[in-house]
Amino acid sequence: TITNIFKTARRRAGLGEDVTPHAMRHTFASRLGEKGTDIRTIQELGRWADIRMVQRYANVTERRKREAIEKLSEIPLPDSLKQIRQNL
Repeated sequence: TITNIFKTARRRAGLGEDVTPHAMRHTFASRLGEKGTDIRTIQELGRWADIRMVQRYANVTERRKREAIEKLSEIPLPDSLKQIRQNL
């Protein structure tokens, strides 16, 4: 069976029992997300039918949240907002 094939491969690779197909799939999606891969591409690569499953697997790390917010500082402010900022 597929399960036996996986277990044999895991044992030969010297991996622990915590390495499961589920864990590998989760890691696959999470790592792609950490590298900035968009969720739709992750869905296609992982062959998930429902994007909600990708959202479950592809955890958003604190670092990724911080990077997303930092990108906002790279966007130039319109003149009207610059003036408001100067008056603060």
